[in-house]
Amino acid sequence: MKLIVGLGNPGAEYQNTRHNLGAHAVEQFRERHHSNFSHFGFEKRWNAEIAKGSFAHIAGEKILLALPQTFMNASGESVGPLFRFHKLLDGDLWIVHDDLDLPLGALRISVGASAGGHHGAESVIHSVGSSDFPRFRIGIGPRGEAPAEKFVLERFSREEEKNLGSTVARACDAIETALKDGVERAQSWFNG
Repeated sequence: MKLIVGLGNPGAEYQNTRHNLGAHAVEQFRERHHSNFSHFGFEKRWNAEIAKGSFAHIAGEKILLALPQTFMNASGESVGPLFRFHKLLDGDLWIVHDDLDLPLGALRISVGASAGGHHGAESVIHSVGSSDFPRFRIGIGPRGEAPAEKFVLERFSREEEKNLGSTVARACDAIETALKDGVERAQSWFNG
């Protein structure tokens, strides 16, 4: 099983903020493959919106999509129990999140990297006891003079929104490639 988690903050007020780009990408991945996945439904014991299904190119492997309903900095409180309950290996957990240090639209797939100041990733790493899992990092920078904690909660400008669809589509393409051909192949295609 693969557990693919989109990090973000719960609630309508955060829905279109920079910090929710990872959750948005996972939602769009489910939409793109809607016939293969259930609708997102809240599961109390995981404190997450969950969609179950499979990916057409991988016979027999189940995929669980999750959107933690904790706040970003406590993402591990949802992800850790899901990870342990399903007895997953590190490589079976994939995290999708925003990255302030990458320019808007850039995508990097890393494995075994530190949290790099991202508190959601840090919470997950702490909760599962490892950083040896793939992270799909989607650029939201540069932030300019704004403090990081304020910038990540801002909405995208109208100019930035013009490219947001292609940014999210590219993240979905990267997830698909990793599922079909492996994470290393996806890194070689999308980290350039």
